[in-house]
Amino acid sequence: MYVGAAIVIAASLSFLGLGPSEVVPDWGELIQSGQGYIDHDWWISVCPGVVVTLVVLALSIIGDRLQAALEPAHG
Repeated sequence: MYVGAAIVIAASLSFLGLGPSEVVPDWGELIQSGQGYIDHDWWISVCPGVVVTLVVLALSIIGDRLQAALEPAHG
């Protein structure tokens, strides 16, 4: 249930420069690296941001479905 939050926190810390070293590619670092080009090369930051959003949304939906399937029905 908390995997999505962990992904957002890790990307946020990496965006702020507090993530792993630059050798390790990270979504937050990709978003931050495109920040200076947002006027004319907007996709450099937008694409990793959209991927983070979609992954977190997908994990949330999968977690909700698993929880509903594994819990007994409340009647």
